[in-house]
Amino acid sequence: MAAAPGGGGGMDVNSLSPQQLDTLRQNLEQEIGYLTNSLQQLKVAQEKFSLSVLSLDSLTPENDGKQVLVPLSGTLYAPGNLAVGGKVLVDVGTGYYLEKSIDGAKELFERRATFLKEKIEMLQPQVMNKVKQKRMVEELLQAAMSAGQAQQKK
Repeated sequence: MAAAPGGGGGMDVNSLSPQQLDTLRQNLEQEIGYLTNSLQQLKVAQEKFSLSVLSLDSLTPENDGKQVLVPLSGTLYAPGNLAVGGKVLVDVGTGYYLEKSIDGAKELFERRATFLKEKIEMLQPQVMNKVKQKRMVEELLQAAMSAGQAQQKK
């Protein structure tokens, strides 16, 4: 007997009708889509934090005064000069900024990237488990449909 793909019930999925199996498959597809989207968003955020650390590495005394392009929006830039003063403003969310030393900002970004990495590592097995459950339900649904067609031919 197979337990319910949700893992929490004690329901035997072998006893479900084809319609119930199809509903379960659709629910699993939605869960997989949601989890996959969440996983992708976490990876994008982790990459941004990692890139921020690399960007901070360019704030060296040798680069003081060099010309750079300052992003005003996602597609608009203005020329500017880099002023390496040892402090940066860090966006901590919802419109709040903190002034931090370069090393402090690096530490913050590294800590956030590590936190997200841990969350990603927790979420990936859940996604794989849901995919496995969906595959099992699809196999059961296919078997139920084949059995139903065989009975109709008799």
